[in-house]
Amino acid sequence: IFYPDTTSPDITLFSTLGIENIEVKTTDGLNISGWWHKAKPNKPTILFFHGNAGHHGHRVYNTQNYIENGFGVLLAGYRGYGGNKGYPSESGFYEDARTYIKHLIKNGVAEQDIILYGQSIGSGVAVQMATEFPNVKALILEAPYTSLPDVAARQYFFIPVHFLMKDKFDNLSKIQNVTAPLLIIHGTKDKIIPATMSQTLFNTATSLNKEIYLLKNHGHNDLPFKTLSSKVISFTQTKKRTE
Repeated sequence: IFYPDTTSPDITLFSTLGIENIEVKTTDGLNISGWWHKAKPNKPTILFFHGNAGHHGHRVYNTQNYIENGFGVLLAGYRGYGGNKGYPSESGFYEDARTYIKHLIKNGVAEQDIILYGQSIGSGVAVQMATEFPNVKALILEAPYTSLPDVAARQYFFIPVHFLMKDKFDNLSKIQNVTAPLLIIHGTKDKIIPATMSQTLFNTATSLNKEIYLLKNHGHNDLPFKTLSSKVISFTQTKKRTE
């Protein structure tokens, strides 16, 4: 499930972007770090939960358009990734995410100004956080899945993965509890997580303000960052919470 790059990313390579390293402490005693670019006044902050490979430093390329538009960005570093101690797990990722959200709120970012962004495996983290922090500005899911066992079952159809997998990240059972504006993005040629899973999530979601954005001729790892970020910026600026 997890393919972490355990090396510590070099933030000095991106000093001109105004990104700073932050360190937070989880309730189970881990010191974990991520990278934060603070938002300009009256602009939201995107809390980015990346996919299962690499580390948060590899996702800087996702941030440029947001930063240029005044958005804040916090690239969440997981336990066991990017020089952080600990071991990856579903419950551990949730604890890391809660800690980052609490850090943002403690440092003056209102819950209503936080955009949760989950990429691939990170979609499970973002969905869970959207159920725990229901007043966030929006939930953005890039190449999400219904659940990890559903993804694994496509490849290992001869193994009872639904019973064997401990980390399930069951988005399908949780998505109907999300009230924030919801944007789902997926490439129609994704061979790792099929776009049909995004469609199922979209159909199941009960958010009163939801949209699905399917990119033709794109797969799992080649989604165009400028196009995605422009869509996210437009969505979060025009879609308002409807209770």
